[in-house]
Amino acid sequence: MVADQLKNATKFLYIYGKIANGLEINENDIKSKETSAAVKAKLTAKNNDIKNMLVSNINDLRIGLDAIARKFQTNPKLTVQYLKLTIAIEAVTNAQQQASAGRYDDSGKALIAVIEKLTDTIMSMRMP
Repeated sequence: MVADQLKNATKFLYIYGKIANGLEINENDIKSKETSAAVKAKLTAKNNDIKNMLVSNINDLRIGLDAIARKFQTNPKLTVQYLKLTIAIEAVTNAQQQASAGRYDDSGKALIAVIEKLTDTIMSMRMP
């Protein structure tokens, strides 16, 4: 369960970097005085669509983590892991907020924190 979410988050982070870079390039073109109004309008619409998709995909990560956390919450033996997951959920929520605001670097850093917390969760589950 947690390992699957870790894999999902890692794959997403790989793709996220490329998407965020493209969004930033488009935003620079939109701000450029050399770009025509028609091109700016198309780029703005395209960026809005991509940004909405990106935020939605981050939300999907959060939903997956929430589902695991609910299962862990009901098991007293998994209290430590549950707490680690709640920190990961906070980080993914932060990533979603940052991406919504167009702060892609900050969002990426928050996604890295998600991966770190998921790794911590798995490590805490290892048998001694």
